[in-house]
Amino acid sequence: MDGESGPHALSCLFEGHRYHVWLNDKTFKPVDTVLYKNPRSGVLPTDPGFFRTRRLSTESTFGRWLVHTMREEMMAKGLIEAGREQSRQAQAELEIARAREKIARRKVEAADELYDLLQAFCQRFGEQDPELGEQARSLLQRIENGH
Repeated sequence: MDGESGPHALSCLFEGHRYHVWLNDKTFKPVDTVLYKNPRSGVLPTDPGFFRTRRLSTESTFGRWLVHTMREEMMAKGLIEAGREQSRQAQAELEIARAREKIARRKVEAADELYDLLQAFCQRFGEQDPELGEQARSLLQRIENGH
C-alpha cells in the first residue's frame, strides 16, 4: 500500500506482470472497477513483450480473484490497520500544521497591535515618565531595525 492519505495503491506481481488497484482510504475497497496491468519489470518500450498499461476489470473472474487474493494477503499482514494508522497520523499532522499556522498568524496580528500600542504609549506617556519612555522608544527602535 502506498500513499499517506487518500487512495492507496495495492499492488502485486503475478506471473511476472505488475498489477495494482486503487483502494479507498477509509473502506480499503477498490475505488472503481479498474485493475491495472503493467509489463514485467525492466521491460523497455522497445523490448518484445512491452505493452502500455492495460486496464482490466475488477469484476471479471480473474480481476475478482486477484483483487480478493491481494486484499486477503493485505489483511493477513495487518496492512489495513497500518494504512488506517498512517491515514490517522497524516490527518493529525495536518491538523497540527494548521494549528501552528493559525498561532503564527495570531502572533503576527498581536505583534502589530502591540507595536501600535507601544507607539501610542510613547506619544502619550513618554514625557510623564522619561525613563520608561526611553525604554519604550528603545524597544520601538529595535523592532524597527529588525532586532
